[in-house]
Amino acid sequence: MKNLKLKLRNNRDYIHGTDIFNLLVRERDYNLIDLKFKKPLNYIPKFLNSKNTKDIAVDCILKKKQIRKIFIGNSRKKIRERYFIDENIPKKNITLTKNSIKCDYETKLTPIEILVSLTKILHKKKFTGKKIWFFTRILLNKNFSYISRKKFKIEIEQNYKDISTVSKIYEYNKIIGLINFTCG
Repeated sequence: MKNLKLKLRNNRDYIHGTDIFNLLVRERDYNLIDLKFKKPLNYIPKFLNSKNTKDIAVDCILKKKQIRKIFIGNSRKKIRERYFIDENIPKKNITLTKNSIKCDYETKLTPIEILVSLTKILHKKKFTGKKIWFFTRILLNKNFSYISRKKFKIEIEQNYKDISTVSKIYEYNKIIGLINFTCG
């Protein structure tokens, strides 16, 4: 199968979920996006033929008119390239409460990068003492608006023993889906 040319982000030793999302979904018109991360992509990712393999790291369902299933796994080739990006959201652009976080500002970061950063900030504040939180799934009933002004709200809907959460995603005050995080 075809290898995907993705690089490691900042100091991570795995392909970041936002890079997979941007590769598969960025600025495309879908009315269903369901992207699940089953295990880390520590090697050059490749498309897999079917779901019958235990090597699946990413399971994706995209729907426009028809449903399209995509499976991605690890190849055996090491990732040798890396890129650096400032993932921080300025504190002045964030409003944080006990179970939610909002932002409203202009940036060149993609919507998924903003959402993952916001969710990590919320989890670090709410679940002090926990280790690292990982983005594990996103379920959207439409794709994001790809404009420079980002106005999002993340609100924790379910919390399983402080190790797994499901949060509602609001874009411009309308719910558009859910995002899951798991503590590693």
